[in-house]
Amino acid sequence: MYHLFRLPEEVEQDLHQTLLEGNDDWFEVLTGKEPAISALENLASGSHEVQEGPQSLGQYGQLYRPAGAKTQAYHYADAFRRGIQSYPYFTR
Repeated sequence: MYHLFRLPEEVEQDLHQTLLEGNDDWFEVLTGKEPAISALENLASGSHEVQEGPQSLGQYGQLYRPAGAKTQAYHYADAFRRGIQSYPYFTR
C-alpha cells in the first residue's frame, strides 16, 4: 500500500525533482490552513463520500495520472473541511 507519507523511492525521487524544478509560487498557499485547503479544492475532482480511517483510492499506477492526484486532493480537502482523520492510499 502507498499513501502520501509512504511512497516507493522512485516516486519520492520524482516528486522531489518536480519540486526542485518548480517555482516558489507553489508554496505561497502554505501560509495557513484555509489557503492550503482552497488550493486542494482547486485541484480536486470527485464527489464520493470520504470516510474516516484508511480508504483505498485505487491502483498504484494512478499516482502518475492527473486523475489520481485530483482524487487524492479531493479526499484530503474534504477530510480537512469536515475535521475527520482519513488516510487515502493506493495499492499495487
